[in-house]
Amino acid sequence: MGRPGKKEIGMRLGKFYRYMIYRMYAYWNNGRLAIPIANIIFTLSVVHTFQLYTIYAMLAKFFPSLNFIFSIGKIEIYTISIVTILLNLLLLYNKKQWSMYLDEFKNETANHRKVGGVLIISYIFGSNIIFLCTLFLLYR
Repeated sequence: MGRPGKKEIGMRLGKFYRYMIYRMYAYWNNGRLAIPIANIIFTLSVVHTFQLYTIYAMLAKFFPSLNFIFSIGKIEIYTISIVTILLNLLLLYNKKQWSMYLDEFKNETANHRKVGGVLIISYIFGSNIIFLCTLFLLYR
């Protein structure tokens, strides 16, 4: 069993991630922004970066010895952010797959669209809020 290629990784994406990509692509592809793919990758990268920082903050608080191993300064923050963007671009973007996501969800009902929108907004902003709450609760 070899390493999975882009196609296999794309097929493994959960339905929620496929739906989130579909909704963001449909939103930003209607002439709102010039480069919808870059906006989707950037948005997901910000979310994933905040999730990584949340995990790090919790580990650093409960296992102080890790602070000596994984010290995070400005250079590390920029590096982690750039690596996250590149990984999201390499692992998530596949033009064929994304067009399949558009076909998969094009017949969604108005109710499903409303509930899906709330879930996506909650996921995006919730990740950032959880990070900030984690910092506040652990390091006040």
